[in-house]
Amino acid sequence: MKWCRFCLDRLIEFRCKAPGECAMTELTAELDIAERDAFKNLARYKFWMFGYFAARWVFLNHILKVKRPNPFKSLVNAARVQMAAYGHTT
Repeated sequence: MKWCRFCLDRLIEFRCKAPGECAMTELTAELDIAERDAFKNLARYKFWMFGYFAARWVFLNHILKVKRPNPFKSLVNAARVQMAAYGHTT
């Protein structure tokens, strides 16, 4: 089994299709799974697991060459509005 430098630098164990070539399609699939699982756990009031998968999504998105918009931005904005209603600042 060979690992490309891209994978080794980030300690991610994605199998390479060929030496020096990272399987970015597998990385994108993992990103989609992390997003799905984050929302699934949030809907079930599993806040710890939501945090885990949301952090995983952010980490995987950081590794991708083409960044995706953050799907959790609307949740963050709603939390900021709620905090402002309580008189707190971020």
